[in-house]
Amino acid sequence: MIKRDAVLGTLYDCVDSGNTIFVFGAGSGLSARAAHMAGVHLISVYSTAILRMKGLNSLTCALPVANANQLLLDEGGVIVRQAGCTPCIAGIAAQDPFHPVGEMLDKVEKMGFCGVSNEPFAGIYGSWFADLLEEYGMGFSAELDMLRQAAERGLLTMGWAFDEEQACRLVENGIDIVGVMVMDGPGKYSAGKTEEERLREAVLEVRKMCQAALKINPQAILITHGDPFYDVKTATESLISTGAVGYASGSSGERLPSMDGIVKTCQEFLNM
Repeated sequence: MIKRDAVLGTLYDCVDSGNTIFVFGAGSGLSARAAHMAGVHLISVYSTAILRMKGLNSLTCALPVANANQLLLDEGGVIVRQAGCTPCIAGIAAQDPFHPVGEMLDKVEKMGFCGVSNEPFAGIYGSWFADLLEEYGMGFSAELDMLRQAAERGLLTMGWAFDEEQACRLVENGIDIVGVMVMDGPGKYSAGKTEEERLREAVLEVRKMCQAALKINPQAILITHGDPFYDVKTATESLISTGAVGYASGSSGERLPSMDGIVKTCQEFLNM
């Protein structure tokens, strides 16, 4: 297992050299092997990625139809082994009463993960339900506590924030990598907005979260992710003048290229 300090050293060297940190979300061993061959800095393995590489919608993991931690335990070992020497972090559902945090940390360490993230996250449900989960001890604070426990073990930590307060709490607690998440969704939330307007508003949200975090720790490693940042061009916009130094792909790095590539190849064979 690659050690936390070695990973952080590589990430800081990347930033110091003016390059962008790229975290690849992997839901299959084949994806992880390809990402390793491409030279990504970090591979994140989590339930949503595993489900989407089975052809299911990412939102499936937000419904009571699958166990996020069990999916990770069932599939994660294969993915880590295919990642070679590229460091991998495990997305843990901190609120799962059937897979206690301590036991999950034991297992992911044995599987070869060098760190963890709070994924899935309560913030995906929106403020009303996320606040309700927080009230009952199953919200963001539970995720932060899981990350602190991981840090005490010497594991790398990557925490996802949905607003300025969460970003600041992650930095205050010494989380190694802070991901700023923007989920604007389809339908009524984006109705009447052009793609450029959606992107502009998302970048503004990223900037607010990043600037709040950097006031606490100017050396914080901040990365971006979210619906509006779906390709190289839009991901680049999330980094310009925001304070973020990296990007984490989801469907943009794995599902979409896989679908497009297979469709194109099949069509070429059909045209023989």
